[in-house]
Amino acid sequence: MQPQDEYVPLYPLLADYWDKPLSKLPKALRARVGTKVVKRLVGHQPKFDANGEFEHDAEGRYPAWEEVYSEHEVGDFPLGWDTLTPAERQEWVRRIDYKKDPALAGERHVGWYDHAMDARRWWDMQNVTPKEAAMVLCRLNPFEREDPERIYVDGDEASPHRYRLLLRAFEDAASTIPKHRTLMEWRTIAQQRNLPYHSWIDNYADAMGAPAGKQAAPVVTMYANNNDSDVLSKEDSLATEIDAILRGTPTLKPSKVKPKLLDRVGKQNSLIVGSTSGGLQWENNKGDTIETTWDNIEKRIARWKKLWKERQKSPA
Repeated sequence: MQPQDEYVPLYPLLADYWDKPLSKLPKALRARVGTKVVKRLVGHQPKFDANGEFEHDAEGRYPAWEEVYSEHEVGDFPLGWDTLTPAERQEWVRRIDYKKDPALAGERHVGWYDHAMDARRWWDMQNVTPKEAAMVLCRLNPFEREDPERIYVDGDEASPHRYRLLLRAFEDAASTIPKHRTLMEWRTIAQQRNLPYHSWIDNYADAMGAPAGKQAAPVVTMYANNNDSDVLSKEDSLATEIDAILRGTPTLKPSKVKPKLLDRVGKQNSLIVGSTSGGLQWENNKGDTIETTWDNIEKRIARWKKLWKERQKSPA
């Protein structure tokens, strides 16, 4: 945005003019608070000739149609400056500044989400449950009857798959280190594990003056994904399930991990949707079903343990 295009709040500029008619305002201010007449298309009607008969179009078809316009006054003031009292003018200018001033974007964001999803209540709570946190980070209000297993929010910013990813990770954290956690503590866990969540909460936290922290570059984790890197792929749900098991008991043998994974098949908040004689079937964030062999799963477990041992020697 160029300096000349930046929004200049109206309220201080109008301090000396609240009781003046529009004609007494400086030209620049009249342009900002006045109204103008515009024509809007409201429909079509048949055309008639001088004799009151239908006119035909260029191809001889009856009737010919013409556009119908109506005039409307447009502007920021609903009834025009001169129809408002000084007190009403001040109130409307405050509303205009609040709506248009970029400096108040954070305040508008907070106000909207406080109203739309009780954000301030969740922000202030000292004991948010894993399910509540997963829903709020998907921009869903646990106070409402919303089913996170069925709802997509703002395209794919939040989805049933992402909700299950968050819920599984939060349940793991809650069982590994039981304690009361605030919404911001759950957000930190999502960031540390590089789990995607809806961006609304980052903007809200910024506006509330919370410590910096956003989804950004992938962070190094110990997830057992299918790559040489130890960075979690957002599509690799199976890695999240393996990690959740091993974080609590890092020395668990693959033969002990297998039944725990099988126990997760078909559970409501599980990302593992099926099993075969040769491995497991799990759902990625696009809704595709992926099949991974037991041999591949054992390699993932070995990779996780290797990374875990390296972390013990050199903690990050």
